[in-house]
Amino acid sequence: MTQSTAITLFGPTASGKTGLAIALAQAFNGIIINADSRQFYKYMPILTAAPSAEEYAAAPHELYEIFEPDQSFSAGEYLRLATKIAAEVVAQGKMPIFVGGTGLYLDMLLHGISPMPDVPAEVLDALKEELETRGRDVLFDELLQVDAAWADKIPSADTQRLLRGLSVYRHTGKNLTYWQQQPKEGALPYSMVSLAVCRLRVEQVERIEARFEIQCEAGLLEEVKALLARGYSPELPALTSLGVQAFSDYFAEVIPFEEAREKYIIQQRQYAKRQSTWLKNSYPAQHVFENADAANVVAYVKKILPHPSF
Repeated sequence: MTQSTAITLFGPTASGKTGLAIALAQAFNGIIINADSRQFYKYMPILTAAPSAEEYAAAPHELYEIFEPDQSFSAGEYLRLATKIAAEVVAQGKMPIFVGGTGLYLDMLLHGISPMPDVPAEVLDALKEELETRGRDVLFDELLQVDAAWADKIPSADTQRLLRGLSVYRHTGKNLTYWQQQPKEGALPYSMVSLAVCRLRVEQVERIEARFEIQCEAGLLEEVKALLARGYSPELPALTSLGVQAFSDYFAEVIPFEEAREKYIIQQRQYAKRQSTWLKNSYPAQHVFENADAANVVAYVKKILPHPSF
């Protein structure tokens, strides 16, 4: 039986992934599946650079704008959901095309994930209360006792990973390091074509700055205001990574607009740099394109496909 093919497409923010994914979907009868943790959330398509209405219409898309901003979503849950949707796509005779900038998700699709049980929400909620009442230092000392290897990886301000380490231990009786050392499972059972697009650093920065101006014209500030008006805190993990606090401070007249703009752009630059580092060190790309020339990408894929799929 011929093995089905799936494509993964990775690239730093503002590198041109969306347009390439659409070109691939149109060329290979594909359905685009989100692999970007920012674009799962509702109410902020401009802020997350989610596909536009025209882009959604140009090709089928799955797993975009489906969760509330305060809804938690584990890596294991993503892998299960993405695997289910990919199987449905293949059953339709179409090609799954995973696109995004979240390296962890693409790594799971390609290599699987350690068999770590999901932690119930009540365990994490209880730890959050302890963080408020007992303080970070007490919880960090506890983590050092049960998982020193994980504790050594945590920056002083990173409470999210602190709570992650403790919650796994409290729920399973084994620490996070133990689970990460277990053989991975759940990789997609397809012939995988792994692609990437990555701009030169100077060009990447220019594209991030230019995109900000386009986002503002499209209603970025109004979108952030509406998001905050819904009662979502800028400290939520889904919003912290997007630089919402800077705009919140601008709306509160704590900082001027130019400072908010600069903070946002710096955060996007830093995010793109981390993504580029992951691409260089961890992503097994069969080819990295230096620009988003759709014709070249489609031609390359046609040449290397393991069997006719289009």
